[in-house]
Amino acid sequence: MKTNESHPGKDGKSCVRSSEDGRVVLGLSEMAWETAFFGRRFGRLEVDAEGMHDLEADTLDTALGEILSFGDQNGFNLIELELDISWLSLMYLFEDHGFRLVDTKIRFITSKEMTELNNLPEAEGELGFASEDMKEEILALTRRAFAENPAFKSRFSNTRYFSRSDTERYYAAWIENYIGDENTLFAVMKDEGKIVGYLIYPKTGEHEGKPLYKAALMAVAPEHRGRRVYFALRSLIYRSFPEGEIYLDATTQLSNLSAIRNLIKTKKNLDSIKLVFYRRGPGS
Repeated sequence: MKTNESHPGKDGKSCVRSSEDGRVVLGLSEMAWETAFFGRRFGRLEVDAEGMHDLEADTLDTALGEILSFGDQNGFNLIELELDISWLSLMYLFEDHGFRLVDTKIRFITSKEMTELNNLPEAEGELGFASEDMKEEILALTRRAFAENPAFKSRFSNTRYFSRSDTERYYAAWIENYIGDENTLFAVMKDEGKIVGYLIYPKTGEHEGKPLYKAALMAVAPEHRGRRVYFALRSLIYRSFPEGEIYLDATTQLSNLSAIRNLIKTKKNLDSIKLVFYRRGPGS
């Protein structure tokens, strides 16, 4: 077992390697955006679960302890880990080293052609796309939907790790980032001139050589929930993709059973299920 203890201040990474083939099985790197945004050091623990599985339990336990000790000594306040559900057996090792389950992700990726999407029924309601002059109203709806909504559960609203101010600023940053972005479809719905819902679909890259769009964020005013606002917004977006053929990424939490049932019912393709863990550094 080899340990690379390069300082995060230089390249942001500390690695533990398999002694047999030299590949990285554990890597700790700084999450630069989160560190700058929240004003405390965030790290991501990346794992090669298959490589970890090939190591002896004692060797793996020691290696994980070494890399986390490195993180503690170098001021990492919070370390994030995503673990694919297929490697659930490794969860107990991470829990023994202070990691706590904070969130879940289930991801569906589906190919769509515009000829298919254009056959959707016309969306009803006062629909359009967000513009800069709508930002303050959208931010107010965002606060109601996330920071001020006790029913909303996410790792970014978990008061064990984030203050309410952190939560509000985090989701506001999404709006600031996506409104007016040329690679994002940002649909809004109004009722009597007031914004009552929005849905954001940014282009996040490519999948199998075709554009990939992701359902990033959605909010509906409480008094308009149950009125099919989401489906109207989605219909507008689906009819507005500029490319002829695309992939759609629908990622949600495992607790969102209604959305998962709908995704399965509409024959979306399951891509992955992941568990998200946090580990706090000493004194944080």
